[in-house]
Amino acid sequence: MRSGAVKVRPDRHTDLLTGASTAMNLVPGQGSSRSNAEADPDAVAVGGMTPLHREVRNRCASAVAALLDSGADPHRPNSRGSTAVMLARWTTGRPGSGSPEAKAEQHKIVSILDARTD
Repeated sequence: MRSGAVKVRPDRHTDLLTGASTAMNLVPGQGSSRSNAEADPDAVAVGGMTPLHREVRNRCASAVAALLDSGADPHRPNSRGSTAVMLARWTTGRPGSGSPEAKAEQHKIVSILDARTD
């Protein structure tokens, strides 16, 4: 794998990791031509959503750490101005986001982001 590439649950998030403009509605010209196993950690989908935004919302601390290790920018805003750092502290509105497991992952994500950002 090339330096700066990330492999994060490609079976689940191939849409964001491929950089392809099909199935995931990437903004034209902002995708990557890398394979499923390698991707730009700051690839932008419609709405300014990056893989890091997605994994913060999905409450997956291990994926958040892997994306940060690969150079993902936690301060990059989406089209509404929200950064991954901000999203980590908010409730997601997704089903199950209030479960004990999701809250534990949220706490881990906030800790990871706090340790790695200014």
